[in-house]
Amino acid sequence: MSDLDAVFREFPPRYLHRPWRESDGVPAEDVNAAERRVGHPMPGSLRALYRTIGACDELLNSHNVFVPVERLAVDGGHLVFADENQDVVSWGFPVEVLGSEDPEVWQRVNDGGEEPPWYSEEKALADFLGEMFDWIRADEAN
Repeated sequence: MSDLDAVFREFPPRYLHRPWRESDGVPAEDVNAAERRVGHPMPGSLRALYRTIGACDELLNSHNVFVPVERLAVDGGHLVFADENQDVVSWGFPVEVLGSEDPEVWQRVNDGGEEPPWYSEEKALADFLGEMFDWIRADEAN
């Protein structure tokens, strides 16, 4: 188990108030198959996310929509892993950083332009998701 696996295993207790379960994750074979299909390795952080909480709809589809591992695809030079709940924004990783351990997450605004620009969130995946889930939890409390 990697350090990132341990980080993501803490998300169900923190945000769902229940223990992490093995069924929260996607089998490693499915993650490997997605990498072969896409033709690029995933960043280590995204592999860890799918292995540990990739099947946890309570988290990954509670507000924004995460791409199921079997539908991952490269779009606009980025491996897109999530879309904002109204498809206004997408998040992904530039193909140039695929295969690295924990790169910054990038976002684009889906404004209908031919090829919208991507901008760095200036955060690695675990920090980015922690802030996203903290915001969702705070919004639900109001």
